[in-house]
Amino acid sequence: MNLGSDCSLSKRTDLYALAGYQKASGRTLDAKGSSVVAQASIGDFGVSSGADNQALVVVGIRHKF
Repeated sequence: MNLGSDCSLSKRTDLYALAGYQKASGRTLDAKGSSVVAQASIGDFGVSSGADNQALVVVGIRHKF
């Protein structure tokens, strides 16, 4: 599940926020092809939670040149 928002402060500056949650269940294959318990891993951040659920929150300010 994901939720995001973008709020414009001016013509070139805005605030943004993104929240995500993932719940993994069952089994999957590891790099060696062995069956292992599934672990949650959100997007391209490459950070496995080491558990079956993971939450992510990102907030920031963006200025376009």
